[in-house]
Amino acid sequence: MAFITTIDVLGLTPTEYRAILDQMGVEENPEPGLYLHLTARIEGGYRITEVWDSRENFDAFMEARLAPGAEAIGLQRQMTMTMEPLYNIFAPRLAELPALVETAAGRPDALASWNRAGARRHTAQGTRRARLRRALLIGEWAAG
Repeated sequence: MAFITTIDVLGLTPTEYRAILDQMGVEENPEPGLYLHLTARIEGGYRITEVWDSRENFDAFMEARLAPGAEAIGLQRQMTMTMEPLYNIFAPRLAELPALVETAAGRPDALASWNRAGARRHTAQGTRRARLRRALLIGEWAAG
């Protein structure tokens, strides 16, 4: 059974958010049980919403990757978490989601792209990543 987790992390900065993702390596090597990760800024921090294939896989991720990753970078923040069984999913524009990666403020290398010289390099890398993600997404849906 799939589950939706919602984690509100208070006091988390954009730099810390990027640091924990990079420390865990989840964008380059995603956790097998994770379907979707979404993040939004909320008053005082961030809200992270994820869809997982099981409670056990989420718990294993927390123990094996998130807790050690946070400890490695010295990150200690107040978190409020909920986990509920997935009730419904509706995604009429699913094929367009990979393009949103390019506009998301928290995407890989987004903070570094404030540097003008770095912006050209990161944009080229991001474009290659987006093309790969689109190809993989289209391929997976075409095969399914």
